[in-house]
Amino acid sequence: MYILEKERILQWVVRNKVDKVIIQAPNGLKQHVREIIDLLEENGVTVFISASHTWGGCDIVFDEAYKLGVKYVLHIGHHGPHRVTIPDNISILFIPAYFDRNPTPIFEKALEEIKDKKVNTISIATSVQHIKWLRELRKKALNYGFRVNIRKGVGGLEGLVIGCEYSAIDPEADEIFIVSGGYFHALGAALWSRKDVWKIDPYLSLYERVSYRKVVSRRLYNITNAMDAKKFLIIVSVKPGQYSMETALKAKRLIIENNRSADIAVFNDVTMEKIQNLGKYDAYLNTACPRLAVDDSSLFPSPVINPGELKYVLKRSLDDYDPRDSISFSL
Repeated sequence: MYILEKERILQWVVRNKVDKVIIQAPNGLKQHVREIIDLLEENGVTVFISASHTWGGCDIVFDEAYKLGVKYVLHIGHHGPHRVTIPDNISILFIPAYFDRNPTPIFEKALEEIKDKKVNTISIATSVQHIKWLRELRKKALNYGFRVNIRKGVGGLEGLVIGCEYSAIDPEADEIFIVSGGYFHALGAALWSRKDVWKIDPYLSLYERVSYRKVVSRRLYNITNAMDAKKFLIIVSVKPGQYSMETALKAKRLIIENNRSADIAVFNDVTMEKIQNLGKYDAYLNTACPRLAVDDSSLFPSPVINPGELKYVLKRSLDDYDPRDSISFSL
């Protein structure tokens, strides 16, 4: 179950004299907010629920709040703002929604598989839901005789990774462990570290080695197939922490200088239907969340690249290729 910190929410409500609030949460967590709604309404707060998906701390419902005349946002499922400046007239409480199932027993099974191999140093990182277990995970690994590197990540939080930021990982470690649900964070960690990583999934009680080569091969496929593209569509997101018109305009200039053409399209949520409605393009350049190109390339009818990959396309060469460019916002 998720820990929704109702007492902290209530303290925030009382301290700020909250009268109206909008709640936003990822789709997988929306079904769990009923108890928070009841708590708020019992304390005289008018509650609105954002039906939009919430992709991260980069995706905050400022527009909805302004439209509703709401000054308070309750953001569930992420650690805090990322690449976003919170306006002075908006107050946001971030509730990470920690998951209460201890991942250490699953982690230990993975350690058993590597204990007799030439492994000295391991690196451990988690999504925010599991960050409270880091100390126990470290202790278990130390008991096995491994050196453990856990670096500060997003927001200065030790061991925290998000979809586009993996500084908490030590890429020089012999083995890397990512504690999170699904493949999302593990795939990003593989690109960032340039090696296979271990995925520890507390929800399914599973552990698995995630292939670096598989995810890189998909990126190389998109990059090489975009090299001969003449007509690009540049994707710009209006989400607060993803908006990058400066990058889009610079990319368009570089594409035109390379004797190709480019249009710029502005999106809130990027969907296949919206993309197809804009007509045919030879390739797409995504300046929104870089994980769109990595995880959801099937949305695009032609190759899709991220800003960091454009240089390879324009020079028609993979010389000095760096997989980290696949999750980079920079040209």
